[in-house]
Amino acid sequence: MKTNQNSSSKSNPLITLPAFKKSGRCPVEPNHLLVHHKQSLVDFGAFVRFGRRWLVDEEKFFDWLRANGDKGSHY
Repeated sequence: MKTNQNSSSKSNPLITLPAFKKSGRCPVEPNHLLVHHKQSLVDFGAFVRFGRRWLVDEEKFFDWLRANGDKGSHY
């Protein structure tokens, strides 16, 4: 089981939240989502806290967005 988790981690690199926002690949305001959906994003594995920084797993983020986007910006 641990091997699957490691291979998944290697295929989904984590990038900093500011870099993700600046990249133009994020279709919504990630800081807004962090304020209103932090626990859900963390539970899903889309956002990872590392010290004072937030890191993003883009693949999981887009999966989270597809699963929760119909609920709007506040739920």
